[in-house]
Amino acid sequence: MEVPTISIDFDSMAPADRLIFLLYNLAPKGIGPVSKALWTKALPFVQRFASAQLEPTTEKSKWIARFQNLAKVAVCKPLDLYDPYRQFMLELVQIAIDENYEAAPSSNLTGSYLSLHIHYFSGFKDNELMVPAPQPLILNTADVMATTKIITRKQLYHAASLIHKIFVTFREHTFESSLIQVEGRKGILYFTIEDRGHDANKGEFLFKGLDKVLVKERSHQLAIMMFAECQSALATMDEQIRSFLSVLCSKIEEVHVKVKNAFRPTCRIDTNHIHKNNMENRHTILRVTTFGGEMFAVDLTGAQYGWKEVVVPWTSFYNHRVHTIRDIQAQGSQAIEALEVGEESNLSGMYCQSQLMVAKALNLHVAIWLGKNDLTITQFVDLAADDFKRKEKELNAGVNTGMSGTIDFLRKKGVYRWYFENPFLPMRTNLTRSQEEYKERKEFWANDDEYAKVYTVKRSVVKRW
Repeated sequence: MEVPTISIDFDSMAPADRLIFLLYNLAPKGIGPVSKALWTKALPFVQRFASAQLEPTTEKSKWIARFQNLAKVAVCKPLDLYDPYRQFMLELVQIAIDENYEAAPSSNLTGSYLSLHIHYFSGFKDNELMVPAPQPLILNTADVMATTKIITRKQLYHAASLIHKIFVTFREHTFESSLIQVEGRKGILYFTIEDRGHDANKGEFLFKGLDKVLVKERSHQLAIMMFAECQSALATMDEQIRSFLSVLCSKIEEVHVKVKNAFRPTCRIDTNHIHKNNMENRHTILRVTTFGGEMFAVDLTGAQYGWKEVVVPWTSFYNHRVHTIRDIQAQGSQAIEALEVGEESNLSGMYCQSQLMVAKALNLHVAIWLGKNDLTITQFVDLAADDFKRKEKELNAGVNTGMSGTIDFLRKKGVYRWYFENPFLPMRTNLTRSQEEYKERKEFWANDDEYAKVYTVKRSVVKRW
């Protein structure tokens, strides 16, 4: 049997007509709840559309291919699970919105109904595909709200994905520990790090970056980079959270929880064999309420528990991943706390200052990229899926390049080098603040050979005590 071919002259059609054709041929009765009988009546064309060979043309083949993929999914949906026809129509509307095509040449919202005035047009070779007589399509309030939720949900997933990937790039450059060993035992990922004495003896630079030679598996890399970084993530990414999420959400909260059901917990071990399991830590996530009225959890550092999802419906996250809620704060609380600590002169203050300084550089790179691409945040998160992925990749590559330059500059300048504040208090370490302080401290740092001797003796003394 010869596979049918659909030939469509997209070049001569207005953008609205492109959508109208697909709505009328895949949804002859419009959008809204329908019976199984109506779906069964529409199914033959959907099946034909799913298997048809599309005549290749320029930009239209890609656009129609997306509808064809939906058709392939739709014909596989069990009728007893949900109304596949209605869901299929909502997904078609979402694609139309993704592609920035208007639904019709004219539309007006009257009371609880949105009338889409469909205009008759021709231009198809196959009479079976001719558009029926023009009738207005009716979207009731429930459908309008459902479509709005789909749009907002897509935008939220885009925004959270972008923030997460930028933070991952940030951590890849600012990871501050020297890894000694990484191994998995009984479903737990263990990683061992050098203590601060090692770094202070050698004047190590704070930002080492993750050793990807030692840690090859991507899920393990993410788990180690995200370990105990939940509050730091919210502080570091505060500006991006405000910029990208505030345009989509009516409410953003920082929720501190004790987690449960970790897919793979992570445990950090230092050279003194002190274990710190992240199941014992307080974990901080965002709880957001979209303008569509839906509530989601946004977890930027869930990879430390083996979780891959960044955005999860709040009810599911709470039921499956939250043991107890310890506290709820307004969005920005972690950033305020970091700023307050950063004003102090102790070690934690210097550490926070270094993080915030690099975060400012990160924010600048993001702002510059958006400006160069002439994109507002709303336009960015509202891009079609393929376009968003491409732009997201471009932005992240730009951030990666910018972060590399920033870290190299700081390394050469001599700031943020570990040192002992007092030789009689070897456990009290700090970071250099300036190039002058770097030069002053430099003569006291050991090279690799000297360090091996000093550090061995030092550890043996500690053991005797």
